[in-house]
Amino acid sequence: MNYAIFQNYEEMSYSAAEIIVQEVHEKPDLFICLPMGYTHVRLLEILVDYAKEGRVDFSRCRFVGLFEWVGAHPAKRESCQYFLYNAFLSKIKVPNRQVYLFNGKSSNPYEECQKMDEFIFEQGGLDLVILGIGTNGHIGINEPGSSFAAYSHISELGANTRLFGQRLVRKDGPLTKAYTLGIKHLLGAREIFILANGLDKAKIIRRTVNESFDPQMPANALKLHRNTTFLLDREAGSLLRIF
Repeated sequence: MNYAIFQNYEEMSYSAAEIIVQEVHEKPDLFICLPMGYTHVRLLEILVDYAKEGRVDFSRCRFVGLFEWVGAHPAKRESCQYFLYNAFLSKIKVPNRQVYLFNGKSSNPYEECQKMDEFIFEQGGLDLVILGIGTNGHIGINEPGSSFAAYSHISELGANTRLFGQRLVRKDGPLTKAYTLGIKHLLGAREIFILANGLDKAKIIRRTVNESFDPQMPANALKLHRNTTFLLDREAGSLLRIF
C-alpha cells in the first residue's frame, strides 16, 4: 500500500481531484465508484468546478455508487442517490445509462444487488474506487467480519456506522441496513484511493497500514490489492510509522 500525507483537508482534496482528472484524460471512459461521506464533499465540489472550467470531461465516464441506505427514497435528501446526483452527477452531463446507483426503496433487495453486480460485470469491472474508512475499519458498508469474497449485498449496520449515517442523512427513524458493494468488487478494481482526514481517523489508519493483517477488519483487505493509495491530511496520518 502507498500513502501520501498533505498539510490539510483542502490540499488533500485538490490532490485527489488532480489525480482523478489525469486518470480521465488517460482513459476517457473511466469506470468510477463514487463515495458518500463528509470526507469526499470537497473533492466532488472541485471535480464539478474542473468540469465547468473545461479541465475534464466526464461525459464518457461510467459511475456506480458505493452504498445506499435500505429504505431511503431516491428522491429524498436521506438517500445517497439524492446526494450523488445533486452534488455531482447532475452537474457533469453524464448520460443516465452510464450510471447505476442502488435503489434504497427496491421491493426486491436480492434483485437490486444482482442488478448492481450485472452492471459492473457488463462494464468489465471497476477502474477506480474512491473510498473513505470508518473508525472501526469499515469500507463501503462492509462492517467488521464481512466476507472478503462478497459482491453486492445488504449489510447490517454497526453502532458506529448507524451514528455516522444518522448524522449524514438526518433520516427520520433508525438506520439499520445498507446496500453496499462487496469487498470482492473493490479488490477487483484497477486502482483504489482512500481519503481520510482528522485525528479521529489516525488510529484506524495506523492499524490498517502499519499493523499485522486482521481478516476481521474490512480495511485490511486493501493489503491484498496491488494498487491502493491512502491520501491523508496531516492529522489522519499523524500516527503512521514512517519507514
